[in-house]
Amino acid sequence: MLPAGLLLALAVLAGCSRYGRGDSELHDPLIQQARAREREGEKDMALTILNRALVRKPELAQAHLDAALLYDRHKQDYIRAIYHYTRFLELRPHADKRTMVEDLIRQARMAYAAGLVDQEFNLDYRIRQLREENARLQHDLREVRANLAQLRLAGRVAPAPPAPQSPPPASAPPAADATYRVQPGDTLSKIAARLYRNPRKWNLIFEANRDVLTGPEKLAAGQVLRIPPQE
Repeated sequence: MLPAGLLLALAVLAGCSRYGRGDSELHDPLIQQARAREREGEKDMALTILNRALVRKPELAQAHLDAALLYDRHKQDYIRAIYHYTRFLELRPHADKRTMVEDLIRQARMAYAAGLVDQEFNLDYRIRQLREENARLQHDLREVRANLAQLRLAGRVAPAPPAPQSPPPASAPPAADATYRVQPGDTLSKIAARLYRNPRKWNLIFEANRDVLTGPEKLAAGQVLRIPPQE
């Protein structure tokens, strides 16, 4: 919040025309348009027009001052306000209201610094919130795990199923007759894929075991099969 004296100063500067060569600048069409828009409450449009004027003529001191006042009062964009205040003083070093503009620069710098302090405070507050939330989540997770362990001990929750086992790695293809004990769930194709690395060679195993197999699907766990070498 600016002091009452500086608020009055802003109002004075907004309408003041005693800046030496700045008198003629008040007749610039874009400055007049910007001031008309500001009086109508269209301050963002006024800033747009002033910036357009400064692109056209960067040494238009009055446009710098009017833009600085809008950035300061309306946008609270103190960095831009300080820049335009400073440019005004560089272009009009002997302006009647130089002291007043310098005071406005100091106030803008103080306001900007205060904003940085507020941002740092808000950041620290948010970090504390996140840490507290993380601590609560860890506490809740510990409670859930403890309750789950108690329920399992009481037999009210089934234990987690064991992780599925990976199938046994494929063996090297037999170089001579070998044997294989049938496992639960085996088929001739699975055995051929495991031993020959080719499930289509199941018929080799079937033909070599016709004395014990009445059909390709007639496997029983525990059977011992002869595994011939690959052709």
